[in-house]
Amino acid sequence: MQAEIERHKKLGRPVSCHGPFSAKIICGECGGFYGSKVWGSNTKYRRTIWRCNEKYKKDKPCQTLHLTEDDIKHRFKLLSRKQSGGDRIGNFSNANR
Repeated sequence: MQAEIERHKKLGRPVSCHGPFSAKIICGECGGFYGSKVWGSNTKYRRTIWRCNEKYKKDKPCQTLHLTEDDIKHRFKLLSRKQSGGDRIGNFSNANR
């Protein structure tokens, strides 16, 4: 646990991040962290997506798209299959869609 707390401090993230992907996905456009957001929370269409936390905090929003939990799980599985530790999951930008 101490190692995770130190990792969050180095990244400039609060320790109270929730979820397995919190503080692990970085926006390819602005460098902000991705966070989970709930869409349609009170409807039968409720779903959790992940998007850049900095997306709407600037005059010009990031152009990166949101990701579904399934998108992220798939990319993490691909990454875990790779042998070298230096490979990236991919740049989450419009070019990948």
